[in-house]
Amino acid sequence: MQIAFALSSLAENFVVEKRLMASLVRDNFSALGLGDYGVEINIDDLSKEDILK
Repeated sequence: MQIAFALSSLAENFVVEKRLMASLVRDNFSALGLGDYGVEINIDDLSKEDILK
């Protein structure tokens, strides 16, 4: 959950462009290719809603 709050904070402060952040959150950051390195990010639907607010 702390990751969700951190991501939300980044989006609110325009550190990361909001549309890009929304896209990454919706697809669990798969666009970054982290799976190639054994890293998997799974954000539950409720947390996604909190991040995207």
